[in-house]
Amino acid sequence: MTYNEQLAAIVTEIAKVLKPSFDIERYAAGMLEESDDGETHFEVRGLHTKTGVPHAFSI
Repeated sequence: MTYNEQLAAIVTEIAKVLKPSFDIERYAAGMLEESDDGETHFEVRGLHTKTGVPHAFSI
């Protein structure tokens, strides 16, 4: 999977839980930059920025 494909996959997953004012692509790029080389599975835990409810998901 190319970098752009990984970025698009992450954006698709996190767009539904981030406020529209967040820069979703930048957030996704940060996840990729902080990941270990070749890492393709992400566990994200935090607050759903639209509702404020605790939220966790896997990508």
